[in-house]
Amino acid sequence: MEEFQAKVGLVAEVIKGSLESFNLYIAVDPKTEEFIFIDRDALDNKGPGKVARVKMNQINVRK
Repeated sequence: MEEFQAKVGLVAEVIKGSLESFNLYIAVDPKTEEFIFIDRDALDNKGPGKVARVKMNQINVRK
């Protein structure tokens, strides 16, 4: 179990670093089963929202 937790922690760090690098937030829409990527600047500055949606199954996520 410790090895699994370590792997998950590593994946989380990679995702966090990538989101920061690309200046994005991520959210999940359970109704549509999509990840929603949100432009940080647009959201933080209350500007027009820039979003992109990706189906969970596009990145191999199971329900």
